Amino acid sequence: MTDLNAILQKPVTDEMHPVQTVVHEGGTVGDAVAKLRAVSAQRPITYLYVVNNWEEEKLVGVLTTRGLLLADSDDERISDLMSSGVMSVKNDATLAEALRLFDAHKFLALPVVNQKGKLLGAVDVGVFVDEQQELEEMERLTESFQIIGMRVQQVEQASVLRGYGLRMPWLFVNIAGGLICAFIATVFSDVLDKVIVLAAFIPLVLALNESISIQSLTISLQQIGGMKETLGRLVREFMKEWKTAGMLAVTSGLVVGGASIFWPGDVWPPLVIGGSILLSMVASALYGLMVPKVVHGLNLDPKVAAGPVVLMMADVTTLIVYLGIGTLILL
Repeated sequence: MTDLNAILQKPVTDEMHPVQTVVHEGGTVGDAVAKLRAVSAQRPITYLYVVNNWEEEKLVGVLTTRGLLLADSDDERISDLMSSGVMSVKNDATLAEALRLFDAHKFLALPVVNQKGKLLGAVDVGVFVDEQQELEEMERLTESFQIIGMRVQQVEQASVLRGYGLRMPWLFVNIAGGLICAFIATVFSDVLDKVIVLAAFIPLVLALNESISIQSLTISLQQIGGMKETLGRLVREFMKEWKTAGMLAVTSGLVVGGASIFWPGDVWPPLVIGGSILLSMVASALYGLMVPKVVHGLNLDPKVAAGPVVLMMADVTTLIVYLGIGTLILL
């Protein structure tokens, strides 16, 4: 099977083709039509790219073939018909970055420019059709395996003993997390013995945190496969996930904390349950976002290593926050 990640990390210039439909912004509709008739176009003509002049060839606009054909007269100037808000991709971008633009804006082609804005060529959406179909198939097959730290290819090709050797280390991570959680529960056994409702809600609280951590993990893995990481982009992703996780945590805390009111006891256990859910869910979401990026920064495969680690961290943090707040407030 094609290494899709390697394909998406290729420079966009590898799939770029020359543009035969370039026109001058000072030209007329008649000039543009004459040029189109003169060229032997090897590709479907979808867009006409407009440059400032033939010396600099700086991309300044785009004109659709429909816009050209519906012009009022052959003397109408290209600059009056073109759209100056042209979307382009830099020549040092990856195919993954171009794919994101195609997906977001539904273009059929994108012009490729250098750092000075000079038009170098274009890349068509057709480049991604086969790869995207294969990627979607691969994502369906590997989604659950990424979470537990495995690859589909490894499972299919491994012998029984090799399969055991591949899978058991990640189960040890889960075992370690479970033993740590058992130790935490023992440390806080006093509050669990005296406030039974806290023990009753532990499975639900853990499930919420594991779910939000896996959601964030999935988002983070998709980001790693796309644009290049920069400090500014990491900060923006962190702030966006923090705000989103906060809203999800507040809603979950209010719903679960409100439901716990119907269990016997005073008003404090529901407040502990709701408050701890708020804090631990935000932490778990940030684990899911940042751990894959840290693993990737260490030149390890985040799709394999991040899932078990994130789940263990989410479980341990959840119990410490949940039982710690319960002990401080209820005992």
